[in-house]
Amino acid sequence: NIDRSYLFRIFKKHGQTNPQEYITNYRLRKASEMLKNKNNTVEYVALSCGFLSYQSFFRFFKKKYGISPSTYKNKFL
Repeated sequence: NIDRSYLFRIFKKHGQTNPQEYITNYRLRKASEMLKNKNNTVEYVALSCGFLSYQSFFRFFKKKYGISPSTYKNKFL
């Protein structure tokens, strides 16, 4: 029950980001950890971390890390 604009101001004041960016970055950090496990598929990681599709996960992951999720996974296996 927090006003949206108030929440945005709090995030900007303390984190230099907005709530959506914070959540996306958190999901991507968790995804990068999960990709290091050989038993997790890229699709499983994407859905487990709250992305609605593999395509959106791929786009966000590549933008943040500069490589595709599958390349990242192969790099650590």
